Amino acid sequence: MYKLPNIYIALGLLLCSVQSQAQRNDSVVIPKSVKETFTSIYPGATHVKWQRTSSFADENVKYVYKVKFLLGDYSIGAETDSSGSRFAEFSHQAYIPEGAWKNFKPLLPQAEILDCILVDSTIAEIQAKGYYDVEFTYSADSANYQGYVIMDSSFNVLEVWKDIPHNKLPAAITKQIQQGFTTCTFSQQEGTMMVKEKGEITYFVSLIMQNNEGSYWLFFNDKGQLVKKESHTWRMAGL
Repeated sequence: MYKLPNIYIALGLLLCSVQSQAQRNDSVVIPKSVKETFTSIYPGATHVKWQRTSSFADENVKYVYKVKFLLGDYSIGAETDSSGSRFAEFSHQAYIPEGAWKNFKPLLPQAEILDCILVDSTIAEIQAKGYYDVEFTYSADSANYQGYVIMDSSFNVLEVWKDIPHNKLPAAITKQIQQGFTTCTFSQQEGTMMVKEKGEITYFVSLIMQNNEGSYWLFFNDKGQLVKKESHTWRMAGL
């Protein structure tokens, strides 16, 4: 594991010490110039919360104004000096819209949401308003797995992609793999379950060919029937 040099550790501790001494005031009057600059940069900001911090790092800067707010589907933190001439962002992360929370939790109550990304789309059924890609993780068999849920702009669930352990595949699928692909092994992405809009379930399984010559992509329906098989081979450069 990479270790920081002692000088950086010492500087980090010193910085923490200085920050702990800074006076913080959450109930302050924000200068007009600071607010005007903020509004011009973030005209659509909502849920704005300000904080004033005394600055000991620069004797020419009396205060540092910090602000946290929502902008579209992002939670942003920014700060500026007393002049309010410009803002520097110190955090920028997606937040989970309320509609996404409400529709996601009943669907996968044990899963933990990692991120929610608003993606522009020209797909007809999703319209040009874009769609949400909600990434999540969950635990099974003492391991962590990931997946994502695709929602339209009104948070209706369109698809659910969920990584599943290969030993949790339906018995009919496991039997076909054991009998028809005896020389293959599961790839790192051992299986994925896709739930479509109409409730149709498809299992995707990726297998590595013998001698690592390529892979098979297998698609099964919810009855365990193989509905599609793709072969993908590759060559190493120079061979």
